[in-house]
Amino acid sequence: MYTHLNTMTRAMHKMFAMELKSRRGIFAFLLALIFSLTSTCAARSKNPQKGQVNKDYMNPRLSIVSRDEDLLSQMTLKEKIGQMCQFNSRTPGKAELVREGRVGSFLSITSPSVIDSLQRTAVQKSRLGIPILFGMDVIHGFSTIFPIPLAEASTWDPNLVRECDSVAAEEAYSQGVRWTFSPMVDIARDPRWGRIAEGAGEDPYLGMVMAQAQVEGYQGPKLGSNSALLACAKHFVAYGAAEGGRDYNTAEVSERTLRDVYLPPFEAAVDAGAGTVMSAFDDLDGVPASANPFTIRGILKGEWGFKGFVVSDWQAISELINQGVACDSAEAALKAVTAGVDMDMMGPYHDNLEKLVREGKVPMHFINDAVRRILRLKFKLGLFEHPYVNIGKAKSSLMLPQNLKLARQEAREAIVLLKNKGGVLPLSKDVKSIAVIGPLANSKEDMLGCWHCKGRPGPVITLLDGIESKLSPSTKVMYAEGCGVNDTSTAGFDRAIQIGKEADVIVLAIGERWNMTGEAESRAHIDLPGVQHNLAEDLVHLGKPVIEVLMNGRPLSIDWSAVHVPAILETWFLGTEAGGAIADVLFGDYNPSGKLPVTFPRTVGQVPIYYNHMNTGRPPSPEHFTSKYIDVPWTPLFPFGYGLSYTQFKFSNLKVDADPSVVDQFVVSVDVTNVGRRSGAEVAELYYREPCASVTRPVEQLAGFKRISLMPGQTKTAIFTLTAYDLSFINVDMKRVVESGPLEIMVGGSSVNLISKSVRIPRTLKLSGPVSIQRSF
Repeated sequence: MYTHLNTMTRAMHKMFAMELKSRRGIFAFLLALIFSLTSTCAARSKNPQKGQVNKDYMNPRLSIVSRDEDLLSQMTLKEKIGQMCQFNSRTPGKAELVREGRVGSFLSITSPSVIDSLQRTAVQKSRLGIPILFGMDVIHGFSTIFPIPLAEASTWDPNLVRECDSVAAEEAYSQGVRWTFSPMVDIARDPRWGRIAEGAGEDPYLGMVMAQAQVEGYQGPKLGSNSALLACAKHFVAYGAAEGGRDYNTAEVSERTLRDVYLPPFEAAVDAGAGTVMSAFDDLDGVPASANPFTIRGILKGEWGFKGFVVSDWQAISELINQGVACDSAEAALKAVTAGVDMDMMGPYHDNLEKLVREGKVPMHFINDAVRRILRLKFKLGLFEHPYVNIGKAKSSLMLPQNLKLARQEAREAIVLLKNKGGVLPLSKDVKSIAVIGPLANSKEDMLGCWHCKGRPGPVITLLDGIESKLSPSTKVMYAEGCGVNDTSTAGFDRAIQIGKEADVIVLAIGERWNMTGEAESRAHIDLPGVQHNLAEDLVHLGKPVIEVLMNGRPLSIDWSAVHVPAILETWFLGTEAGGAIADVLFGDYNPSGKLPVTFPRTVGQVPIYYNHMNTGRPPSPEHFTSKYIDVPWTPLFPFGYGLSYTQFKFSNLKVDADPSVVDQFVVSVDVTNVGRRSGAEVAELYYREPCASVTRPVEQLAGFKRISLMPGQTKTAIFTLTAYDLSFINVDMKRVVESGPLEIMVGGSSVNLISKSVRIPRTLKLSGPVSIQRSF
């Protein structure tokens, strides 16, 4: 290349010598010089040479766009592909790969010193000094563990969720992590699917609000701050629709359902500024999600204008071979990069992309686009300015007292009171004796739930710990495990029954182990595992007050308990402060306010079951030839949005008016009164139904909610704005529209037993543009 340039330059100089004698000589010289310099720069851009580095891209005063382009222009093909590759802690020869510029990201490296060492190698010893992006599954806390995401959604308190995720980001950042593979925003309507624990449940609107809150919590007001984590909305898309609730299975979803149900939380995350999106394992309409140009390049990057980058899930690209759309790893890499997957998590890009580009099978503009997206976020994160770990502060930045206090607050708000017959709860602290029974009553690790990152069992407060902390030394607190979670033996029942007979009240902690939900933890049966149900029956038959404390990562089928156990608390897996939070609720120091983000079936035979289903030509009723079961009721055990309190609330004076300031918008107001004797918080839930439209519409659909704290006898007015987007859906032409016609507005404390008012949508509208979430919180 340089021989050619030197020859050209000599020719230009000769031309200059000849032309200098004429009046055009100076112009010719300048033209020759400009041509020579331009050619040299262009050649360097196409064929960067090692050692020829202009590090203007290191200057933070330049714009990110100019820094991005300057760096990209100096990268070799190998270095570009390196940025598109993510490896993990077990990858051999990590330091050498980093030194060669062959790594863009690592995941699951947990040691701050190892992170710092690899980062110093990247910055100080690689040719271009591009820092590594270190990622980790910071799902519901880093070291301080908060409730699992399904429990966080039970708070219906996005402000609190945002604050908790901000703390998780601060802790992870202090250890050198800059990227979390969260939030999971998959809509999940099947409790058999183990990963239902990782998301916000079954509803698109609640999923959108939680997605926005989580992205804002992780990333903060600005990427590049001293505590910001890059968020990753996953798994794109319809991963939660896996057939049979079996993880990694196919998802058969129509485009209308895709756009109305499964895509909105992702669009909300993108609208909130999520830097990255993770492609899923499932296949959609015969095309795997990690090789799907329609969803990735078409919808995500095209329709939504997503500017971040897409990372595959673990080996999802390699698994295209098993899915039958690629014959080998090279074809898998080709299909994924063509579809728009920018970074490969532990897959075939490293070994195959360079050859594919050389052979002309992968256009260079696909590579440049992917690398440009990755580098842009590294610049935005401030990695080039602040790449290293502050080792001196790393140990002192975890599990701070204020973090634990916040974890306890979220854990309390996540608890859902499912039943309280006869006002068994709250318990009196003057109780003389109490039996704490069950395989989860004194379990530390199980309280952490799935994906508990760097959380350790040691600091966890168990239920037994929490109860003992509330009572005086004179109270007799007895404990028996009774059985293990999965035991088939009843050998431990005798001790449990003995202390149950001696006690004034029994608290029974049953449910699932922490590792029975999460990835690859699907269950065909969602009853209580092992002989726990039998233990509950034997204790109830003692005739003592029994409080069943459920600890689980999915809705369970507890039909017998719902009938026979006096009081039931759904506590999910609440994290580090679990036991203290549950005890706060048991003894009335906190009035429960949690609401279910997902429907509880009576039996697995009802699955999938969700509140916002379409109606049928023969809606369910006791009459013959209607859409019902002959052996169980068609209704759920506990409906979406349901949750009791130690006080009672009344909804009244519902008003629906056209917004005078905005066309095609309604203002909804309702009075909420605390008619009980205790202070408490209620969630006012706004639903709507369109009785007549061009396509079938749900029997009801959530469109807003507000948490309201009320003293006894106090009334407050909840005001909602019902926007055109809230009322929109995908019509027969696959366009998002608002159609004129009748509209039923409903408000209440759950998705059932609502008060309502009928109005009319005045005209039909076509909508376009990004999501705009009504801030109803």
